[in-house]
Amino acid sequence: RSSDLVQKSQAKAVAEVYNPNRFGPRTKKFGLQQGQAFDLELGHDIRQEGTRRTIRKYIRTQKPGLVCVSPPCTLMSLMQNMNQHHRDADPQKQREFDRRMVEARLLLSFAIEICEMVREYGGTFCFEHPWTSKAWHDHHLKRLMERDDVYVARCDQCMFDLKSPEGNLHKKPTGWMTNNGEVA
Repeated sequence: RSSDLVQKSQAKAVAEVYNPNRFGPRTKKFGLQQGQAFDLELGHDIRQEGTRRTIRKYIRTQKPGLVCVSPPCTLMSLMQNMNQHHRDADPQKQREFDRRMVEARLLLSFAIEICEMVREYGGTFCFEHPWTSKAWHDHHLKRLMERDDVYVARCDQCMFDLKSPEGNLHKKPTGWMTNNGEVA
């Protein structure tokens, strides 16, 4: 780890990347401080290099104690395999899928980069992604998971009361990766 120490006020800050400020409003309840949230819903197009540069600068200079990272899973989803026959029949659909997959890989790669940055300065990252996602097989993500100080856990979101619009519990198997044993 870097010799940079996270100051007490920084250690209490919770930042979010690919999250539309889901945790920020709850931080005070736990004696923490709301950090910056970066998400498309909040006007941050992380596909753009300028936005990624802004996020890097924020993470590097503010050194939030906890950074929650939840990259989009849409194209890494197993459901995408069900549509392959439609893409096989239409080269235009396949080209569009390939273009979007390049973006999905960029967003995953950036999520991994942020986790590495946080780990390097001694902060805690918490990466969340559906357990069935192809992202867990990405060689860069696997390299991060194999680090001695990184933990991977799996649970179902119904444990956290995830419900459908109709009010039924959703199982949604989810993977969590962090560099903090207590969080794991």
